[in-house]
Amino acid sequence: MTKFDFKNIKPVDVKAEALEQNRSSLSNRFVKADLDGKELLFEATQWATLTDKETGLMWVNNWNADDTFPVCQVKWFQTGDKFCDRNHDDTWNNGYNTENWITTINRHGWAGHNDWRLPTIDELKTLMLQISHAGKTEFDKVNYDQLFSDDNKNGLFWSSSLSDSNPYFPSDDSVKVVDFNHGSVDNSIEKSYKFDSHYVRAVRSV
Repeated sequence: MTKFDFKNIKPVDVKAEALEQNRSSLSNRFVKADLDGKELLFEATQWATLTDKETGLMWVNNWNADDTFPVCQVKWFQTGDKFCDRNHDDTWNNGYNTENWITTINRHGWAGHNDWRLPTIDELKTLMLQISHAGKTEFDKVNYDQLFSDDNKNGLFWSSSLSDSNPYFPSDDSVKVVDFNHGSVDNSIEKSYKFDSHYVRAVRSV
């Protein structure tokens, strides 16, 4: 009987294994399409939308990496928001705000659709791989890096979800964002902070 050398057994890296499996499954889960809605090969270098068959969500992607439409950096604004009533000028920002930007995308009918909206925080999280590792859930942006081509893709993106209670400002004055640069999903941004312009990646349900 052969004696097994247990000392040379290396533990399985669950995280690395999950990432590798995910890389190979992206083309089965996500569908790229052009501005006319025609399906493209996953290897395509230009695409206008990306549909996630698992979640039933369609996301916008700038046709050229250096474009600023429809993915753009804007300030927060939402009609009826208490914050907007007392700081209207800064948040309206000459039309470069979350509400007006979504309206602009819909007026242009990006990829033939006019029902685009600001995603929820949970919808944004689906763009990153969730891994159970060392007893906790971790997020890795391996999905995201391969799914979008925008030059501005690695930044902070607004969600439509209000933040939970925060010791520094009331929950109705802050919004949850995802940081695709560092893979962080637990950030909150104060709406009234006049220097906070972040990105919008519009989504629609299919």
